[in-house]
Amino acid sequence: MTIAANMNKLLDDQAGYSELVKLFTLPNLPSAARKILQLNLTKNYSIAELARIISADAAVQQQILNFAKLSLPSIEPESERVQHIIEHILGFETVSHIALGVSAGSAFGEQNNIDLHSFWLHALCCAALAEAIANKIKLDNNSVKPYMSYICGLLHNIGLLLFNAMFPREFALLKKWLKLNPNVPITFLENRLIAMEPKLCICTGGHAQLGAWLLRYWEMPEEACIVAREHHHPNYSAAQHKYVQIVWLANRILKKNYALGDGSSGNISSDHLALVGISSIELDIIVVDVMSTVDELSNLAGALVSTAK
Repeated sequence: MTIAANMNKLLDDQAGYSELVKLFTLPNLPSAARKILQLNLTKNYSIAELARIISADAAVQQQILNFAKLSLPSIEPESERVQHIIEHILGFETVSHIALGVSAGSAFGEQNNIDLHSFWLHALCCAALAEAIANKIKLDNNSVKPYMSYICGLLHNIGLLLFNAMFPREFALLKKWLKLNPNVPITFLENRLIAMEPKLCICTGGHAQLGAWLLRYWEMPEEACIVAREHHHPNYSAAQHKYVQIVWLANRILKKNYALGDGSSGNISSDHLALVGISSIELDIIVVDVMSTVDELSNLAGALVSTAK
């Protein structure tokens, strides 16, 4: 992409974002999610601080307790109970992932046109794969942070929820088209729908652009915003391209091998593996390891859905 073309894209993106926030009331990111994200992005994170954040949000705390399957004495202070789970049962990373997902997911509530369990199962599997891939390649590429890869994978499709919240009737039609044409890329069907419905002009770029705008509104890191916008473009080569390539790879695996998500199906080229910096053997090991926990991830997806109701 030339400098001029890139500048035009940035200007169009800014104009679209300004129009979106002017026309629609966007859901706010719950404060717990924002605090957890900031805590994870610092090098000196605190277990006690994470426990305090979780204990201050009843919905997040309940899901952590449910997920840990604990039955501790009710006389124990809530903050100490959560801290015990973090230190001795689930660990900082798992608890922060659960809490972030529960908190971010609660921003939308129930959505009739979307199977939220499938949505969150795909998001959680993509996040886990992306983080595992990043962990494998981080020694060779210090610019890739595993936790950021997880966030990018977890939230890359958040634009689908916003699309449905803004235009539920049109989104229902898109969902019907996807069911009838499972091998047609969602981006193609979105473009066709947008061309048919003048009121969808704000959605140019489809759910990917909407997701990027929402994450910008939520003041999420640049990496997550760019991945949301570009995750259907494996040849994207501008800023944060490594995260885009990782999430695209995770999506391709989930669609091809497990029929999860809206990624494109098909073989993964050796060129793309080379771009990511991983071999096919290493990738196969990661996929088997991560997907062996799919039942656990499915249970967590169910917890996220119950929070939204």
